[in-house]
Amino acid sequence: MRIESLELLLSVAEYGSISQAASHAFISQQGASATIKGIENDFGIVLFDRTKTGLRLTEEGARFVRRADRVVSEYRALRLSSFALECDSDTSGALEIMTTPFVTNRLEKIFVEYETLFPGSRLVITEKSSFEIIDECRDASDERLCIVPIADFMTGILGRVEERYRPLVRSCLMASCSWDCDISSCAYILKEDLCHMPLAYYREEFLDRLVVHLFRGLQPDIRLRTSNLNMINQRMEQQGIVTFVDSFSAFLDRHETLDRAAVPIQDSVYFSVGILGTPDPGSPAGRFALFFERYLGTVCAAYMKHFPLNDSALRED
Repeated sequence: MRIESLELLLSVAEYGSISQAASHAFISQQGASATIKGIENDFGIVLFDRTKTGLRLTEEGARFVRRADRVVSEYRALRLSSFALECDSDTSGALEIMTTPFVTNRLEKIFVEYETLFPGSRLVITEKSSFEIIDECRDASDERLCIVPIADFMTGILGRVEERYRPLVRSCLMASCSWDCDISSCAYILKEDLCHMPLAYYREEFLDRLVVHLFRGLQPDIRLRTSNLNMINQRMEQQGIVTFVDSFSAFLDRHETLDRAAVPIQDSVYFSVGILGTPDPGSPAGRFALFFERYLGTVCAAYMKHFPLNDSALRED
């Protein structure tokens, strides 16, 4: 029994659907079904009743899921707590993290988890553009950590940072829509087909660059670019508008977006989020960098398996 199997079980119980849980876990429906069936066979129980509206936990299944939830939570807490125990230096005080608004929105859960694990710590987030951060963070600092996203097509920036940049997680742009949208059950969508759908997305510099590059040479039907997330959500519900999400955010926020589907875009744009410089492991900046890696390897292990940093097949070219 792998912890990932229990995590998938919890998602199926939450969504009431194997296909939706599989979509958010970036695995096939067949693979997810086999995992659930394997758990039932291993423990000799029936976890779900199949109804017209979806899957419903049996009484025995509900008890099993409650225990599985405790096991998964304890496992994650143990893995992260073991990291805290390794830090024998003073973990109190402030750490400035210089990053972009795009990264702040995506790593909010990780920032909160860090401050929870180290109660005396305090993260001070300073937001700037990728260009400004790269210009300012020419040398590693033990009191400031620079986290930037860099897209594969940004060859100029990649050339400037060279050995100073260490990517930690990889992601790609996906289409996001309600589950009653026509494309919600698609294995993927073509960029050309996406152009014929009404689109909206959150207005921020890095996301603008991704969307522009995604549709280069095409004419997408973009109805809304705004910093008002509520407006985008309302348009999705009322008008069937499609928006964008990156694969890493879709994974981290899967429990908060049960009513959303994340649909892969064929030949999408890929990017990485990483750290500039190599701060000392015992410093505040180095400690957070190590925690970031531990979090990815623990809470996001399933994601990292499907989006490995060294997989050349994920690159555009």
